[in-house]
Order: sequence, then structure tokens, then C-alpha cells
Amino acid sequence: MTRAERVGAAAGAAIGLALALGMDALLGEAVGSGWRSAVAQDLTAMLGRSVSADSMPAYAGAAAAVFGIACCGAVAGWLFVKIVQKFFSYLLNDN
Repeated sequence: MTRAERVGAAAGAAIGLALALGMDALLGEAVGSGWRSAVAQDLTAMLGRSVSADSMPAYAGAAAAVFGIACCGAVAGWLFVKIVQKFFSYLLNDN
């Protein structure tokens, strides 16, 4: 992995993390729930037992969701850099 690819992946992960945390901070209470509340509601539906938004599974699920979004951002950033590199290699090819 080249330096540009690592920078692209890091930038994508940072942007994904910022978007996920920004959505939770800015819109979490406006739409009625944040990440923890949404995870708690999903766990309640899946398990058939009441899960509090302040419980450890809700925190772990919210952290996993935010981590997943950051990973998707990293892949998108890496893919963007690969596409730009390929474009410029075709553009600067002497053949």
C-alpha cells in the first residue's frame, strides 16, 4: 500500500467517523434517538427482552456501528485514491 493510499484511507475513516459522531451529536435528539437508543431498540426487538440505552450492549453496539461506518469510509477513501491514481496513469501514459 502506497503512502497516498494510506492517507486516502485515513482521510476516509476520519470523514466517516466525523459524520457518524456528528449525526449523533447534532441530530440524535432531534429525530428522537441517537446511536445508543437505536441499538437498544434493535436489541429489544431481536432478543425479546427490554434493553436500556444506558446498558453495556447498547454502548458496544453503538461503538460497533460507528466503527463500521469508519471502516466503510476508509475503504471509500482508499478506492477513491486508487481511481485517481489509475486515471492519472492513463492520462500521463506516453503510448
